[in-house]
Amino acid sequence: MGLEGIEWCFYIAEGGLVSVFNIVVLLLILLDRKLRKSSELFFIAALCAADLIDSLAYFNAGVVRMRNILLGIDQKELPQLTCFYTSFVILFFYGYQLPALMITVVSLDRFGAVFTPSTHAKITANAKLVVTLCCFLWVTVFFGISAYFQHLHNGTASVQCYAADAFLSPIWTFIIGQRIVSITACVAIYIPIFFKTRKILNRNSETSKQQQRFNVTIGLTVLTALVLLVIPDTIVFFNIFGLANYHMLFYIISLNKCVVNVFVYTLRQKELKNKLICMIKMNFKIQSATLSRAYNTNYNYDLKREYPFLATAPL
Repeated sequence: MGLEGIEWCFYIAEGGLVSVFNIVVLLLILLDRKLRKSSELFFIAALCAADLIDSLAYFNAGVVRMRNILLGIDQKELPQLTCFYTSFVILFFYGYQLPALMITVVSLDRFGAVFTPSTHAKITANAKLVVTLCCFLWVTVFFGISAYFQHLHNGTASVQCYAADAFLSPIWTFIIGQRIVSITACVAIYIPIFFKTRKILNRNSETSKQQQRFNVTIGLTVLTALVLLVIPDTIVFFNIFGLANYHMLFYIISLNKCVVNVFVYTLRQKELKNKLICMIKMNFKIQSATLSRAYNTNYNYDLKREYPFLATAPL
């Protein structure tokens, strides 16, 4: 197995790990009534859902591409349209766009919370849900438009179905361009939020501290997206210094954005961190109790078999 095979192993390992963590965080938020009512954790759940789609795409792509290598068919070609409808290519179509769009929505929400708090307080949870669903709807509509133009083209692509080959050039340019512009805009939005937040750090109210904590959480998410998405995308797309030849390395770097986000969400948000710790402790206690009962049962069985006269005695 060559270097390419090792890269697909990273796709499988990291994609699977990130998917599991995101599913756990999503379930913690959605199944807990208190966490579910938190507007901050609602956006965390939306960001996790977007990252989950992206990580599932990496995992699926790694499994399929590794299989192609093991079968010795990784050099073959397919119709470009066939690649376009491959499961992980569809996931990548959503995964490349939704995280950036959701970060933009949350950044705008934070801007409103910091600079127009009275107006922001009037925004209902249903309104936030509608905006979140609109992001998904936009990508779905764009997928339909892209599918129409893909059907008009009769090109071929590698059986590995790399995104840059599976999509028509204008579609791929739009997807990457939208991601770069969206995240760069988030950075611009967060600069005044950062300075405004610094001015109110001395407030002692619990609500203020909670808002500040969430502002910092999203700020770290934006910074992570800038470093691990925008910079690699720019380098690969414009082939700066000829580094596009190392695109696989940059794709793995991009996947690490999801890894970092999981730790940012769980360690920065106090309620989520406490819930996760509580779940781990509870699971540990259940496992310990189960092992203890199994040990006692086996011990009593062996003792009675060794000393039959104890069979009628209570142990």
